[in-house]
Amino acid sequence: MNRQTNAEPHRDPRFSDLYRAESVRMCRPPAHAQPPELPPSRDAAVILPLLLLLMTEGADRYLLLALLYILM
Repeated sequence: MNRQTNAEPHRDPRFSDLYRAESVRMCRPPAHAQPPELPPSRDAAVILPLLLLLMTEGADRYLLLALLYILM
């Protein structure tokens, strides 16, 4: 019942290049990791008309403050 095992896994030497290449690939961040940044003016162009519409419709002031906070 007391079987000793190696800490290192047994690897087939025929696949050492494959293991090495896969290790390098997994340590490198993917090329498409981050989406392109949008200009900040686009946020304002979307939120400001919405904010004005909500103000004219009598929206809750906390909702308006939250939208203003997003704008800042």
